[in-house]
Amino acid sequence: MIKEIPKRHPDLSVNQYNSIVKWCDNAIDQNQDFLYDISLFTKALADACTEYQIQRDSLNSLMRNTHVWHVKKTTRAVKNRMVSHAERYSRGQSIAQIAKENRYPPYLMARAMLEVLLNNQKISRKGLTEAMRNPVAKLGDPSVLAEKYFISESYPSPPVSRELLEQNPSISRLAREVLHVIEIDPMYGPTHDEARHRIGNDYEVLLVDVLKSMDVPFETEDELRKKGTSRTPDVLLSTPVAVQVPSGSDSWRIVCWIDSKALFGDARTHKDSVLSQAESYIHRFGPGLVLYWFGHAPQLDDAQGDITICGWNLPNNLLLPTGEVVVQPQSENGLEQKKEDKDSSSCISDKSGETGM
Repeated sequence: MIKEIPKRHPDLSVNQYNSIVKWCDNAIDQNQDFLYDISLFTKALADACTEYQIQRDSLNSLMRNTHVWHVKKTTRAVKNRMVSHAERYSRGQSIAQIAKENRYPPYLMARAMLEVLLNNQKISRKGLTEAMRNPVAKLGDPSVLAEKYFISESYPSPPVSRELLEQNPSISRLAREVLHVIEIDPMYGPTHDEARHRIGNDYEVLLVDVLKSMDVPFETEDELRKKGTSRTPDVLLSTPVAVQVPSGSDSWRIVCWIDSKALFGDARTHKDSVLSQAESYIHRFGPGLVLYWFGHAPQLDDAQGDITICGWNLPNNLLLPTGEVVVQPQSENGLEQKKEDKDSSSCISDKSGETGM
């Protein structure tokens, strides 16, 4: 759960944003070591955050967004040579080394290599996922390897914990290699996937809590899907509201829906992934708001004014159809206090009704 209302940070200037994007691009182009080691990654991001005055979550998200595009460009070439990679592995080279030489994430290299190394080379996508999530159980026995790759087990493997070794004294080199890449990969793997999923859910819950605290009626994505509505935003407002753009100005925009994005809205991700999704909501529900909780690039495409783009949090003020302006609580305590006030009001109202009978 998110412990406090996110703090608003200054928007990035064009020069500042371009410098940060260049830092991410250079790291990938130069195949920096920190892309293959989570400890180095943590330090590199901390140093860059200080240098470029950007929040850690924002830079982490931007780097991954940028790296995902790199992976998309390189995956075909890497997979076309996977038999060659598997042969190098069978001669003693580690998966982590092969990944770095091919400028490819260690975790994704291991996953792709399993398709070649395993005895049943037609392993399903689900089977691969299970093997990568639980390598000791699924890959710990060397017999899972295709016969031609048995020789790979004769080479040294990454160390594992004493406890794991005591429980699994004959654990295969393959299982150890997969455990190693899961541990070192700074951006890909089950731990990172679960964290992103959890954070996404947490921010959706926060959005719902904020709207409830402002007494704004709405339906959630789950409620809309139960009614049979497809391709839904995270929140569909029961009645349109107006928001100030930028917050505090005299310019207002109508919003019919809100979509929560627990990431940094860089220009490429916004254009290629988010914009088309938002435009589908516009066709169904009217203009809306995309909320990038970790900030966003300057001058993003707003679909000719039909998309309001916000960073860090909802606008402080919402204008209801009645003409009333509702103000967002500025802390989690404010949200809780609002809930308590509403509960108390409900109790008083019920008691008043009983007294009047």
